[in-house]
Amino acid sequence: MIGARFLPAGSVLAFSVASAFAPALAADLRTYESYKDAPAIVAVPNWAGFYAGGHIGGGWGNGNSQTLTVSGGNGGGGGGGGGDNNTLFVPDVIDGEEGDDGNDGGLGGLGGNSTNPDGIAKRIGGNGGNGGAGGQVTGQSGDDDSIIGGFHLGYNWQRGNIVFGIEGDASFDGGLDNYLASLRGRLGVARDDVFFYITGGLAIRDSGGSEAIGLASNGGTGGVGGQNDDGIDDSGEEDDPANNGGLGGQGGAGGTASLSGFGNSDGGSDTGVVVGAGIEYMIASNVSAGFEGLWYAFDEDRDLTVLRARLTLHLDRAPHESFKDGYQSAAVANWSGFYVGGNAGAGFGNGKRVSSVKTDNGADGVSGDPGAASGNTSPDGVIVPTSDGTDDPGGGGGGGGGGAAALISLEDDAGALAGVHLGYNWQSGARVLGIEGDADWADNSFRDYLASIRVRLGHSFDRVLVYGTAGVAFANSAQSLASVSLSPGPTQNGGNGLDGRFENDPDFDPEGDGAGGAGGDGGLGDIATVTTDGGEDKIGFVVGGGFEVKLSERTSLGLEGLYYGFDGNGASSTSTSYEAGDDLSSAVVRGRLTFHLDGERDSLK
Repeated sequence: MIGARFLPAGSVLAFSVASAFAPALAADLRTYESYKDAPAIVAVPNWAGFYAGGHIGGGWGNGNSQTLTVSGGNGGGGGGGGGDNNTLFVPDVIDGEEGDDGNDGGLGGLGGNSTNPDGIAKRIGGNGGNGGAGGQVTGQSGDDDSIIGGFHLGYNWQRGNIVFGIEGDASFDGGLDNYLASLRGRLGVARDDVFFYITGGLAIRDSGGSEAIGLASNGGTGGVGGQNDDGIDDSGEEDDPANNGGLGGQGGAGGTASLSGFGNSDGGSDTGVVVGAGIEYMIASNVSAGFEGLWYAFDEDRDLTVLRARLTLHLDRAPHESFKDGYQSAAVANWSGFYVGGNAGAGFGNGKRVSSVKTDNGADGVSGDPGAASGNTSPDGVIVPTSDGTDDPGGGGGGGGGGAAALISLEDDAGALAGVHLGYNWQSGARVLGIEGDADWADNSFRDYLASIRVRLGHSFDRVLVYGTAGVAFANSAQSLASVSLSPGPTQNGGNGLDGRFENDPDFDPEGDGAGGAGGDGGLGDIATVTTDGGEDKIGFVVGGGFEVKLSERTSLGLEGLYYGFDGNGASSTSTSYEAGDDLSSAVVRGRLTFHLDGERDSLK
């Protein structure tokens, strides 16, 4: 994320050009009737009246990043297999135990067991397999830094060198869905071409909402343990007290997915106060450039410090009007002809964009043990199987697969941009009609490019041109993420253990391995899948407006705001999937420096 680690190039352009050109051009711009000659007027600049302009800068919040953890649920343990019943007494354990739930570790249940008084181990039901562990990812939420750009308007009253005013401003704070606004009083002192002021008032901010999205799936259920055979055979066991085979235990339920550290991820509007100070410099008779610092205080320690450059058009000041002398020139500057220049500023998209994705698949569950054959216990406690082909126990159920997890980190869909523009103007008196083409490139994966072909219609107030513009827009996004999804394996739940079957199985071979029912297969863990695309070029519309001031016959400095509209969908998500949006609609605030190729013509009368 670009954040506000440096001021956007547009703010640097506006302020640095103003600082560089204004001292040398102040007398020329504010005291000449035309570009050729006029008597000088020595006066205190008039800061009174209505004004409007734009600003670009950065904001630094004091919100700390949070540690976020996303965990898929553990798989449930498989149930134990049923125990032996081939005894003349009631065994201690016949039925297999149930497996543990995934939240309890997903251990498989123990199989049924039986021994006779002589210590001869009978058939033992298989133990259930353990459930697979859920995936887990850990990361940080986004910080509270952002690019800030927007517009301001206000009214000043002036008495001598003392200036008092009221100003309202609204800024994009990250994406278009977020805003930072204030209503402030301003009090300052005008010295020559410079106005120093302090400011304070009420503020409102809409925070950015979620800085991350967690996806997680639940673990699979463990398989059921297999039963012993049905206890009915050809050996006259029907009258034995334990003539029914032991039952297999139930598989444990899959564990539940969990998210932690997301407590402060919800957005919302906050009201607070703002204080600050700034400086403005009159670079033309009714245009000033400035720089200000503001501190916003909100509830829950969500403070914000903003530094921003501003370019302002003073609406109630006729060209060359001063606080002492209201003389107005009848000359109109020449805006006609070809021009070319550069621009730089900040762009703001709709909502948030993905900055990174972390994923972890769930682990596979463990298969259940087969039912053990009957036999004698060796000195080291190992059962030595001997098959008699009767009452073989069931196998243990397989453990369930673990759930997958994903952490999608988000950041403001904003970025610095810069580019070029060229065009041609036709002028009739104060009316200016033109056509312009421009192309901007952004950093930090905001957009691959934004471009447009636009018509401009404006009115010239001598050296100041105010205009509206509209046309066709083009864009492409550098973001390649398309979706993130969590899907279960083909068999996420553990397989059931097979029942003991050899006694009544016509294919039973008493000379074979003598084992009981087979254990169930372990379930497969969930899988996190990330898909990408290359993006696509989009065609839409652009509307906006701005103003320019002539610094000389050949150069002008300006500020404009544009909105680019494109068809597209916003991002969407469920508990186990995220679909990236493809809406490239953007707002742009940018400064522009233009070289007029036909600027040496005489001023128009």
